[in-house]
Amino acid sequence: MKLILFYFLLFSSVTTVFSQKSHIKSFFRGVDGIQYFIKPIIYQTVDKEKLTIDFTLNVINDTVIKIVSNFSSSKNKIKNLLIDSTSYSVNKLFDDFDSKKIYSRYTFDLKFERFQKVIFERTYCYRTNKISY
Repeated sequence: MKLILFYFLLFSSVTTVFSQKSHIKSFFRGVDGIQYFIKPIIYQTVDKEKLTIDFTLNVINDTVIKIVSNFSSSKNKIKNLLIDSTSYSVNKLFDDFDSKKIYSRYTFDLKFERFQKVIFERTYCYRTNKISY
C-alpha cells in the first residue's frame, strides 16, 4: 500500500510539474531521498472553525520514513489535537503576529496508516471531519 501511495504521489507531482495548480510538490534531496509537500487541506473543527493542515512526507528508496503535519491556529496554548478518537501531542513551532492577532504554528507526527485515513477516507472530508483541540 505504501508503494501505491508513493507512485500516486510521484505520478501526481511529475504530471503536474509545469502546472501551477498542483497540490503536491516534490523536492529531490540527494541521498536523503525525496520530500513531498502536500499543500494545506482545510478541515472543520467541532467548534465549526477552519483548521488548515499541510503534510510533508520524507521518502527514501520507496519507503515513507516520516510524515510531518503542520497547522496554524489563533489559539496559542494547544497541547493536543484530537482527530476522531485519536489524540496527537502537538509542539508549538512559533507565534506569528498578523494584523493584530497572534497565530501559532504547530507540528505533529502521523503514522502512515493514520495519514492514509486522514487523506483518503470520506469520513475525513471537510464538512464531516471531527477535529478538536
